[in-house]
Amino acid sequence: MKQKSVWALTVADGFMTMIIEVCQSGAVSYFYMKNLGLKISYMTMVWTVFAFWNAIDDLIAGSISDRTKNRLGRRIPYVRFCGLLAGIFFALAFVKFPFVQSQLGLAISAFLVLGMLDFATSFLEITLFAIPVEETLDDGERGKIYLLELLADAVALAVPTYVIPLLQPAQGESTTGFSAVMCVIGLVSGLAIFFSSFYMESGYQIPDEQEQPPLLPYILGFLKSRPFLTCEFFSVSVWTALSVFMLGMYYYFDEVPNWKTACYCALVVSASFSMFLYWKFREKFGTKGLCVIAQAGGAVFMALGYVAGIFFGKMVFAGILAFFGYGFAYIGNMFFLSFMMGDVADYDEYRNGLRREGILFGFDNIFCCVANLSQAMFLTIILAFGYVEHQPEGTQSLLAQQGILTAWLLIPAGILAVGAICTYRFYPLDRKAVVQMKKELEHA
Repeated sequence: MKQKSVWALTVADGFMTMIIEVCQSGAVSYFYMKNLGLKISYMTMVWTVFAFWNAIDDLIAGSISDRTKNRLGRRIPYVRFCGLLAGIFFALAFVKFPFVQSQLGLAISAFLVLGMLDFATSFLEITLFAIPVEETLDDGERGKIYLLELLADAVALAVPTYVIPLLQPAQGESTTGFSAVMCVIGLVSGLAIFFSSFYMESGYQIPDEQEQPPLLPYILGFLKSRPFLTCEFFSVSVWTALSVFMLGMYYYFDEVPNWKTACYCALVVSASFSMFLYWKFREKFGTKGLCVIAQAGGAVFMALGYVAGIFFGKMVFAGILAFFGYGFAYIGNMFFLSFMMGDVADYDEYRNGLRREGILFGFDNIFCCVANLSQAMFLTIILAFGYVEHQPEGTQSLLAQQGILTAWLLIPAGILAVGAICTYRFYPLDRKAVVQMKKELEHA
């Protein structure tokens, strides 16, 4: 790929990731519940319905993208126009509409902005995942692109993990200033993605004689693929764990507000260590081994954080250990998963002769709708432990704090542990198999 196209992809991916992470992190949920007064029961309903919408629209987006024939390629047109839409709907997600006052009205408003935003970002995600995979089979070349995107994503992650907690108005305070900042972030992001598309190039075009099969055979084919199913379990486990973790982070910092810097430093250290493992041992461990390490590392340190908080009452150390584990899982999701899905896409071409990254990624998000349901699960658990809605920060009971730790850490740790075992035991594309497959594809 040309360097200008790589940089354009990096810019677009960074802004897109920021938009998605803000919403997946629970910032929208937190804004609607803490600042607009939406009850937890209604927000739980929103995320439950949204999970099913998320599954449908991603599959539609992937199918359309794979079938697109355009002089710019089959992906870039969606970056150009969906980037603007994503920025607009992101801005609207943090606007307090004066004519929406009832609980039902707020719930409908939350669902509409999340639903439209997700539809736009579905095309963006598919495009930015597919282009590097379509352009080269070489893991080294893909890795350079993924690394630049990861660095951009790391900067983007600062918005939901650091900027929003600092700017988020306390309960009862005016939301005007916060909403204005979020609107600016959304519109700037949309424009950045839009203009970056003019510097992207995609050399892959669908051959005239190649026709994608109907949607149902498409789906059935993937459901019979062991690499695909195992990859999906990895994706679901990491996405679900991170989704719960990011939402729980806001509730944790409500109770332990003065140790954010220490927690973020732990995140940086573990993420850096994960990247060191990639550069030092990727030839030895392969994508499979690195993914197992990411899941297992996240599970172990989140579990240790839970033990520190519940059994020893060390809430500060619980957060530091949790963020250290989060760094492993985050790199697994944002970096190692790209390699795994690229290998699965190559395997699909190896077996069927078709490049179908769009439907692969769209299908991935059907499974990942579990991550959206997990936010509803988190809210249900903290209520069961006696969490009191709309109570001032730092005043929850000891039992409620234990409920936050249980939902925030124990569930992600368990999910990641099961995922690590399944990846190690059932994912068939180890280093040797991937190298052999790609050799045959290059000579095909």
